[in-house]
Amino acid sequence: VLHYQPKVELQTGTITSVEALVRWAHPERGLLKPAAFVPVAEEARLGADLFAWVLEGACRQAMRWQQQRTPRRVAINTSPQALEDPRLTARIKDVLTRYDLHPGLLEIEINERSGGEVLGGAAEQLRELRSIGVRVALDDFGVEQGSLAQLRGMPLDGLKIDRSFVGRLGGGQAGDD
Repeated sequence: VLHYQPKVELQTGTITSVEALVRWAHPERGLLKPAAFVPVAEEARLGADLFAWVLEGACRQAMRWQQQRTPRRVAINTSPQALEDPRLTARIKDVLTRYDLHPGLLEIEINERSGGEVLGGAAEQLRELRSIGVRVALDDFGVEQGSLAQLRGMPLDGLKIDRSFVGRLGGGQAGDD
């Protein structure tokens, strides 16, 4: 199932966008977070299919909000397998067209844990997405050993910094790592 977490403008309290969060409604264990099932889906090479399902559902909901005259940008997380698909941009264009959505109402989030090789290999796809108006953001920055220097040249519109990274900024002494 999809749940939507709002992103709020602090000064006005206005919802500016939402992030689509996938959960598995397990019949015995209840609502499971992605950490409990996404690794299994990736291992079974179903990551791209899961991404396609989330993309479809999130765009369908974005269309409903647009029809209610409350358009909201929807951010969805992508999988390394979806990023490796050379038809990613074409598939996203198709879904946006079917739901009559402006590309600016979609943001693709790439998790830093995907790894530098995957992100580097997907740079051209990310540039294509940005060229049609889809926003691209890096999620969970700082969880791995990422540095701000590595971000130079990456086709990104946004950066979501992980709280563990922020916590390390104020915790050390001068000269500490």
